[in-house]
Amino acid sequence: MKIFCDFDNTLAKTNEAIVKCVNEKFHLGCKEEDISDWGYRSLYSGMTEADIENFFESDTFWNNVRLYTGALDVLKGHEVHLCTVGTSKNLAKKRAFAESNGFIPAFVNSDYGYHPSDKKMFDLSGAIQIGD
Repeated sequence: MKIFCDFDNTLAKTNEAIVKCVNEKFHLGCKEEDISDWGYRSLYSGMTEADIENFFESDTFWNNVRLYTGALDVLKGHEVHLCTVGTSKNLAKKRAFAESNGFIPAFVNSDYGYHPSDKKMFDLSGAIQIGD
């Protein structure tokens, strides 16, 4: 079975890792339950898009991101395309993750002005898409 699987908050618990980054940078005590928006400004009102981009590229993020329990077991034995959006630096780290787990990268690079809706560039016919 051909599967296109999103990474952020679908395969991996990225909100959990972002909270760690936010708390470390701004010396806060936020919890994942405090997130009520996609821009994470509910954690810290002074958050900028550059802050968020830097978090997703950071070693703190990648050292703390965890997969959902059983995710790899469910996908095992299938042709899995890791379909995700990110900056060049973020995608380089996602590529290492994808390749180490036998996934095929299907990346949309936001450095070139692409957005999550641009995932439509991939041919999903005959495949299952798993996203948030």
